[in-house]
Amino acid sequence: MLPSDLHIRSAEASDLLEIGALFDRARQSLKEQGVDQWQDGYPFPEDLEEDVTRDRAYVLLSGGRVVGYFAYVSGKDRVYEEISEGAFRESGKYAAVHRVAVSPELRGNGVGSRIFDYAVKLAHIDLAVSLRCDTHEDNRPMRSLLAKCGFQYCGVVYYERKDGHRDKRIAFDRLL
Repeated sequence: MLPSDLHIRSAEASDLLEIGALFDRARQSLKEQGVDQWQDGYPFPEDLEEDVTRDRAYVLLSGGRVVGYFAYVSGKDRVYEEISEGAFRESGKYAAVHRVAVSPELRGNGVGSRIFDYAVKLAHIDLAVSLRCDTHEDNRPMRSLLAKCGFQYCGVVYYERKDGHRDKRIAFDRLL
């Protein structure tokens, strides 16, 4: 059940320690599921710091503690410049959601849906015509959440890693 005191706000620098701990728990959960997503330490502290600095980081709070996180990117996103094995359904202005994490003890209680409901509101404010997101192909819980929230599979995108390798991700969009 969704916590009654759950609320969302922009993340602040003072939240970074709790956000880092949230991602540590998320990494462990993915590892236990056999998903190698984020096992290299991504998102790194500097990624989260940049999200906060650029005002694109959001936290979900319950009981005064961080129980969820996402980054909302308005406008063009280099990750989505090229897509293979398909196409995005809309080429107009879009927004994107990245680095979604929910505290393991609250998964399946509607917290993830709240994240995407909030992101849709932000996208409407930005006059976007679609919202994009991607995930590891083995991340079944995230794929299920995206489907539940009205996203449709569009194709494959690749992330350029700092070590020069590329990570494959499956991409989705939701028309607004």
